[in-house]
Amino acid sequence: MRIAPVIRLSPEQRTVLESQVRSRSLPLRVVERSRIVLFAAAGRQDKDIAVLLSMTPKKVSRWRKRFLALGVAGLLQTRPGQDANPRSVRA
Repeated sequence: MRIAPVIRLSPEQRTVLESQVRSRSLPLRVVERSRIVLFAAAGRQDKDIAVLLSMTPKKVSRWRKRFLALGVAGLLQTRPGQDANPRSVRA
């Protein structure tokens, strides 16, 4: 059985992530990513988090790794080429 990398949060990181989880103005995907990291920091494995949040373990693993590599800022990134304003109308 593979064990996911451990996440240890600084008090500042925990505060930011908890704030993002409670936010009503952030995109849902950022809230979801923050939840993943908070569950991971609590010691839960990817499979358990996936069940709790109704997603695939692969998705949980991706965001755990992204957080470990880039920190909180990594959770806010969009895909390359993704329009910053998805509701904008192209002429």
